[in-house]
Amino acid sequence: MIQTSTFEGHYIVHELIDPQLPTLIFLHDSLGCVSLWRDFPQQLATNLQYNYLVYDRIGYGQSAPMASPKRDQYYLYHEAHQLQKIIAAYHIQQPVLFGH
Repeated sequence: MIQTSTFEGHYIVHELIDPQLPTLIFLHDSLGCVSLWRDFPQQLATNLQYNYLVYDRIGYGQSAPMASPKRDQYYLYHEAHQLQKIIAAYHIQQPVLFGH
């Protein structure tokens, strides 16, 4: 069953059927968001028999706005740290990153 939630301001759409299955985590460019993926994540995960998770980063899509419109030089480091926190919060054991 597809679920939506928020985690530290991120809008998250996921279907975590079985914690033993690998979980596709869909990444997107800085202008992308969950809605642009349409139903592709669910279709791919269903065909592979994987879980999936796709999320809007802070400042994009349905997530909370960015604290500042200017990004510092450590922006991607902070985004990677947030991704680690999301993986831990959803107890994802076998993440498979898809995208850029």
